[in-house]
Amino acid sequence: MEVKSAKELKRISKELQENFLNRWKLLNLEQDKDRLKSLTEKAEDPNLWNNPEEARLVSQKKTNSKKTQSLVYYSAGYIRFS
Repeated sequence: MEVKSAKELKRISKELQENFLNRWKLLNLEQDKDRLKSLTEKAEDPNLWNNPEEARLVSQKKTNSKKTQSLVYYSAGYIRFS
């Protein structure tokens, strides 16, 4: 890509910064959702608090099922099909 002016470079830089910040916000939002989901699961099943091995297995199963979801990427992020 060839930049022809400082104004164009500034515009491209701003777009990249916004894209990065939006992706960062999406990542933080997904992590917060995962933490909330984990706490909800533990609240529903108190045995998970006292049995770390079982909690780990439940978490791994959920993570593996999440990895198998289809994702369609586009320039501003992604769409998850459930």
